[in-house]
Amino acid sequence: EEVKGDKERELSIAVERTKLMVSEQLVEMREKTGLTQAQLAKKMKVSQQLISRIESGSDNITLETLVKFLTILGVVMNIEVTSRPEKQRDVLKFVR
Repeated sequence: EEVKGDKERELSIAVERTKLMVSEQLVEMREKTGLTQAQLAKKMKVSQQLISRIESGSDNITLETLVKFLTILGVVMNIEVTSRPEKQRDVLKFVR
């Protein structure tokens, strides 16, 4: 309630919520493929620490890194841009 009306804080919260949603999905997809963070990092030619930061939601992932991540896991991501209802809080939603 305290955040309501503070557009800057609302945006900040939406960004963090979206980062967490994405990171949760990435962890789930990696685990389904049976890869460890270290194995995925090696395939991506990045550090295991970067994978850990991405999966914890603490790092802003670039589109380039996201595409590499998804390509190695053999999955695709569809992005749909639409108007959202005023009361809808989530900026991103995953459809299975």
